[in-house]
Amino acid sequence: MPEQLSKKYGSSEVYVYMDLYHGDSREARLETKPVEANIAIVGSYKDWCKVIKRELHPIMALLSGKLKVKSDVKKIIRFASAAIAMVNCSKKINAKTL
Repeated sequence: MPEQLSKKYGSSEVYVYMDLYHGDSREARLETKPVEANIAIVGSYKDWCKVIKRELHPIMALLSGKLKVKSDVKKIIRFASAAIAMVNCSKKINAKTL
């Protein structure tokens, strides 16, 4: 993560929490500590930037292990569309802000 972001958030790790419900995003926020969630998609700042800038396809990132889904198998199956929606929402971020 760039030093300016580490200083801004007081942490070398930042987490994005997205509350998705039936295809709608009810909330999105940055956190400096992990937040309890049904599904977590984890990856390095560098790899997330590639996904957001459309340099790396999210499914390829998951298949290659650059992004990892953390949850139990039942939840992953139940919320598979939400996991895809989370990654797709991240692609709407203005890449110039990274």
